[in-house]
Amino acid sequence: MSESKTTGRFGTFAGVYTPSLLTILGVIMYLRLGWVVGQAGLMGAVLIIVLAHTISVPTSLSIASLASNRVIGGGGVYYIISRSLGLPVGAAIGGALYMATALGTSLYVIGFSDTLAAAIGLGAGVEALPGSEGVREILAQVGLHDPVTAIRWLGTATLVGLTALAFLSANMAIKAQYVIMGAIAVSLVSLALGTSPGSPAEVQLWPSTDSLPMELVFAIFFPAVTGFTAGVAMSGDLKDPLRAIPFGTLTSVGTGLVIYVGLAVFFGLTVDSETLRSNKDIWGSYAAVPQLVLLGVWGATLSSAIGSMLGAPRILQALALDGVGPRILGRGDGPDNEPRIATIATFVIAEAGILVGDLDVVARVLTMFFLTTYGTLNLACALESWANPDFRPRFRTPAFISVVGAAVCFGTMFKVDAAAMALALGAVTGLYLWVKRRSLELDSTDIWGGIWQSLVRSGLYRLQGARRSAAVWRPNVLVFGGHPGHRPALLKLAQWIVQEHGLLTNFTLMPTERPKLGESRASGSFPAAEHEERAEITDPAVHLPSPDSYEELQYHSVFHTTRSCPTVADGILNAADWYGLVGLEPNAAMLGWPRRRHRFGAFSETVAALMRRDLNVLLLRVDPKRGFGRREKLDVWWGNHQDNGGLMLMIAHFIQRNPAWARARVRVVTVVPDRSEIRNRERALRRLLNAGRVRAEVVVMDGSLESRPPLEVLRTRSKHADLVLMGIAPPTEDAAAWTETQQDKTEELGAVLFVSAATSARGGTPLGLDADAHLAVDTAPDGDLEPVPARIESVL
Repeated sequence: MSESKTTGRFGTFAGVYTPSLLTILGVIMYLRLGWVVGQAGLMGAVLIIVLAHTISVPTSLSIASLASNRVIGGGGVYYIISRSLGLPVGAAIGGALYMATALGTSLYVIGFSDTLAAAIGLGAGVEALPGSEGVREILAQVGLHDPVTAIRWLGTATLVGLTALAFLSANMAIKAQYVIMGAIAVSLVSLALGTSPGSPAEVQLWPSTDSLPMELVFAIFFPAVTGFTAGVAMSGDLKDPLRAIPFGTLTSVGTGLVIYVGLAVFFGLTVDSETLRSNKDIWGSYAAVPQLVLLGVWGATLSSAIGSMLGAPRILQALALDGVGPRILGRGDGPDNEPRIATIATFVIAEAGILVGDLDVVARVLTMFFLTTYGTLNLACALESWANPDFRPRFRTPAFISVVGAAVCFGTMFKVDAAAMALALGAVTGLYLWVKRRSLELDSTDIWGGIWQSLVRSGLYRLQGARRSAAVWRPNVLVFGGHPGHRPALLKLAQWIVQEHGLLTNFTLMPTERPKLGESRASGSFPAAEHEERAEITDPAVHLPSPDSYEELQYHSVFHTTRSCPTVADGILNAADWYGLVGLEPNAAMLGWPRRRHRFGAFSETVAALMRRDLNVLLLRVDPKRGFGRREKLDVWWGNHQDNGGLMLMIAHFIQRNPAWARARVRVVTVVPDRSEIRNRERALRRLLNAGRVRAEVVVMDGSLESRPPLEVLRTRSKHADLVLMGIAPPTEDAAAWTETQQDKTEELGAVLFVSAATSARGGTPLGLDADAHLAVDTAPDGDLEPVPARIESVL
């Protein structure tokens, strides 16, 4: 994304401290601080001021750290958040901050217009209108006798003038602030030298019974401490933002805190609470020279409005340059890259706020937007400190201060107005999802990669020291399927098994050696002709889509890795030995059945080597024409290798929970040599299923009534199954014959998954039972478990 050009025109005092302090010492200080003391009492008002600064101080400290860590471009707070937490989060918070800053202009203009209207006699009835009777009649016809209408007319005219000033040059606006700061200082002196309009008989320390709720008073006061972001918004126009933003922001917040606490104590000790509540122009009533206070009010409100009119368009310009919003809003004019089109858009929003005409309503809306922004800023700083090793700010803020600031922000939002909080967070979330859906990205990296790495690191340390429970089997499967387009059925079945329960890594192995014909298969090598064919199949650059298109093949939630190895067998065994992390070691290897008989020997030797490593071994043989059929019937063959039974049932349970197999019926099929054993076998299997909470149907067949071998019986019974699971014994010395035997006995079946359980997964262990649980008596009452349907069949 492109960045806004910066000219570096302003230093710390002019570019950060002055606009921030003048925004802090604004309309709330002159028109609402006395009212806050009257409503909350002296101690209550100080508490509100301190609470507000428990938000602004940590936030300003967080800004100081974030701003001193990297060069800050245009957009101020938005730039900081978007480069730390990514564009979607940055855009969502930047949008909220822009709205807050633009509506802040409305707040300050309303305050100016209110005092101006009172000074010239507008809004106090027809008789109070200035001029002759004819003039008063004309003014009354346009509504200037009504206070709200007068504020709207005067506010609109004022906003037009401020927009023109910001439109022409930021230099003129910045220079005007020095005069305004002088006017504020003179008004403070006039207040100190004045006489109280009503001294208190007793100092009110806390709210009285007829006072407004403290939450409402806080919401109206809080915008007074939000002005410190005005200087941050000028980041693109600062000579040295890394130094100017931290120093200027912190000093302006500290100055504002001292002034507000001092004024609250001054009013609380010298004016009775009733006068403070009823007289919102307490400054003019108290000051030695009321006209000087009026100049201070006008100067403070206008300077705050100017700061907002300078900051808001620059936030909008930065958003547009990053692709969030129409590009035309990011256009700059003149040598200083003035955001004039964004200024016009800001004028429209600020005018909408002025038309509301109520200072308290606008202040409450601003509170929610600012709290959302500040909470996210604190969170960004805390995450940077924790997860980003490249976070090296010149001014470092302890992470716990940022965490406290974020918690206070969000807790205050809920306490002040839960409904407004929900609306504000809903708007921010909507903007976040919109940007996320558009897949907008920045050229810079954000913190999320570091966050996930830190979480994974912490989790691995905990896993390493955690007590391992064999009763909870979580699959961590290595699949040696090559490119997803090579063996799609293998990777798809692995996904059905793992789902969200574990990890799945698919290997594409790239052999580097070309074995000679006749070379021993004991090394796991393949004949030269086969090697050439395999290289063509496994090389992602030949005939198959690139790894970047894996997601397009709908193989989600899979880790794909390509590894070079001397031979395929070497690659499989090396991965089984070394792949993984402490605490997340692989516990299963999954291979596809060889497609040509001359590979049987090397295949069985590799399988035997995997079994010696005590891994769960899963081997898939699938008919390419049938695939997995309609995924409605899944048979588990319960044969002589009962140590594999628990693992097979757990795998069947995982597959059945997948939506793709939601209609599947699981059958546990077994053959007994004599009819007298039917009941015992059926009861043992039923206890195992009930104890492991696996839903399956038990089918026990009497082999004594059948002249055919048991394997042929099972093959006949399951020839229509969509997937068959069966245990498998370790390969014999005759490797090729072992593989051929397994293939022959499943020749007429569709998809078959051969299962060999590791020592840690023998018997009922994967189901959370003891290794011999399938032979033990179930101690739980029959009524405590849902009955599992069972059938006893005779083979005809």
